[in-house]
Amino acid sequence: MPAVKKGLEAENHQRDAAFNRVLHGSSAQAKGGISAMFTKDREAKKLAVDEYFKHFDNKKAENETKEDRESRTNEYASLTRHYYNLATDIYEYGWGQSFHFCRFSIGEPFYQAIARHEHYLAHKIGINEGMKVLDVGCGVGGPAREIAKFTGAHITGLNNNDYQIERATHYAVKEKLSNQLKFVKGDFMVGKPALAHSAPLDESV
Repeated sequence: MPAVKKGLEAENHQRDAAFNRVLHGSSAQAKGGISAMFTKDREAKKLAVDEYFKHFDNKKAENETKEDRESRTNEYASLTRHYYNLATDIYEYGWGQSFHFCRFSIGEPFYQAIARHEHYLAHKIGINEGMKVLDVGCGVGGPAREIAKFTGAHITGLNNNDYQIERATHYAVKEKLSNQLKFVKGDFMVGKPALAHSAPLDESV
């Protein structure tokens, strides 16, 4: 277990997994987007909303204190986790499974541009077949899947949100890419993530 920086809340994977099961149920294995949003547990969803917005509701930026900023920083892991508990289905509905921007050519379709950008990144980085790659903050695994297919590399996605990990794993199975992809729980902000059960990373990447 990595040392926790002073003030930061400690990781608790069991607590997070239990809350994920209550809030999301089996929706990680179902169709995402708007339809998934209506399957959430109402009380757990309210708790996630309250935990996220307690840092912002009825607070003006000009009145923010050092203590306010420290509280938000110390609880960043819960804040981030609850943000994605609430936003992931909306992202998938409006954005697809790759949560990033890219450049477009005139008339280029959205998903084609996204895939092209991921191919470009893999090429510029020099990712090749058989390499071990770490995707830090992997979302629901869209870029990892595309790059795995494009290069033949083995990719481990790191994420602190259980729902996104379940979504990413579901898509990997659906696309028959489980032999190239693994998605694990971890927080890169508190030290070296616990990846003992995943493949070692290629030092050349």
